[in-house]
Amino acid sequence: TISLLFGLLIGALGKNENEAIGIGKLLSMVLMLAILGGTLLPENLQWLVWWAPIYWIYDILEEIFTEAATWGSITWKSAVMVGLTGLYFMLLRKKIIKGL
Repeated sequence: TISLLFGLLIGALGKNENEAIGIGKLLSMVLMLAILGGTLLPENLQWLVWWAPIYWIYDILEEIFTEAATWGSITWKSAVMVGLTGLYFMLLRKKIIKGL
């Protein structure tokens, strides 16, 4: 879902190939900020990166790899990730349709 949103945004915002490449690089940096925030921020400041669906994927994978995951936590974090992605689709729907 995040890859689809990422690709649609690049296609909708970029007017030519060079612009699309630049937008892709900028979006990649924004996504990396969410991952770095999830890794480096203390537990009480991680709310700063809750806006990013990639943070929730990272959080799920971290729990799985540290063997602390439960089906309940995986389910609700996946729901948050899908919900955020859907929200971004809805907010950017007009821009995506116009750009494609």
